[in-house]
Amino acid sequence: MLLNCPNCETIFRIDSAKLPFGGRMVRCSVCQHEWKAYRGGTDMINENRKPAARSSFWKRFVLLGFVLAVIAGGLTITRNTISALVPLARPIFENAGLAIGPDVDQLSVTELNGNLQRDTVRLSGELINNGFFPSHAPILNVTITDSFGFIIAEKEITLEREIIPSGVPMPFLTQVALDRDLPDDEAIDIIVTPLEKLP
Repeated sequence: MLLNCPNCETIFRIDSAKLPFGGRMVRCSVCQHEWKAYRGGTDMINENRKPAARSSFWKRFVLLGFVLAVIAGGLTITRNTISALVPLARPIFENAGLAIGPDVDQLSVTELNGNLQRDTVRLSGELINNGFFPSHAPILNVTITDSFGFIIAEKEITLEREIIPSGVPMPFLTQVALDRDLPDDEAIDIIVTPLEKLP
């Protein structure tokens, strides 16, 4: 007869005469699990039939599926950082239908300076990545309003570099045409916002 360990499912050949009807304590030589085996019990297997498929295969299969799901989830969540660190990964994510974008929460505009000359504003500034990892360079949206709060110009700026390293300022310089002439001394407000999209 064959005896099947209920813990590791190893199968042993035993002499059925050595197993009394009242059962007996046995120990698996593989996993050291102890249990009481009974003649004709659920842990006995008839040699004429194949043993049932091991449930450990399914346990491993489910565990492997879970591990792969966790890895896929982690890659999906961190795809922007990964593709900024390894630019060759960007097409892989995009081909998988996952959008890539900048981490705008870590980006800030500093050193903003605007010079009004009638119907044009010459604008300069720096975009800084305050995060620990590089980020994709976003499109910058420039909005200019007059002293009454009316929008007199909007423009999107594409930066020269595609990746912004951590802590390194990226300068930008542009001209924005206004929809009307203004006196050079008129007060204007300039807002530069990183957008959550790539050029």
